[in-house]
Amino acid sequence: CAKVYAVIEKSSGDLLILKERKSTYDALTEAKLLKSLRDHPCIVLFKDAFYIAQSQTICLLMERAKIDLEKTLETQYVCRHRQVPIALACSWIAQIALGLENVHDLHILHRDVKPANLFFLPDNRLVLGDFGVSKRVMPSTDCTKTFLGTPFYLSPEIMLRHEYDEKSD
Repeated sequence: CAKVYAVIEKSSGDLLILKERKSTYDALTEAKLLKSLRDHPCIVLFKDAFYIAQSQTICLLMERAKIDLEKTLETQYVCRHRQVPIALACSWIAQIALGLENVHDLHILHRDVKPANLFFLPDNRLVLGDFGVSKRVMPSTDCTKTFLGTPFYLSPEIMLRHEYDEKSD
């Protein structure tokens, strides 16, 4: 489980997100994957990572998001009994698809794509974030079998414990 804080970068004055995780294999993997991602407008921008020996935690610094898609849908649409305009939904889908395309081009499976892991930046771009259960796959190894992710958002292949690839994202 991670703790998330809003922090200010001293050198620039920028508001960033600091995600603090217990030092585990998954935390190290997330840091390495985020570092390897190219600067892409539809993926959360990774700034830095560091280790705190005293608390045995890994901290990830990323660009600040305003709110996630799950909260936006709940507060702006569900609670108000409104529908998301088609043009807006299409824009969101396109941004998510572009982010996933970039991740998959780098042979990374996100494995937990859901509204709570899609974030709006201050300029209203929707970006893919939270790579905590992501996995790099080798180009020659097309599939994986690990059963993980958020149950309501798992693909049929994962639920049936079949091999899966980036199409499951």
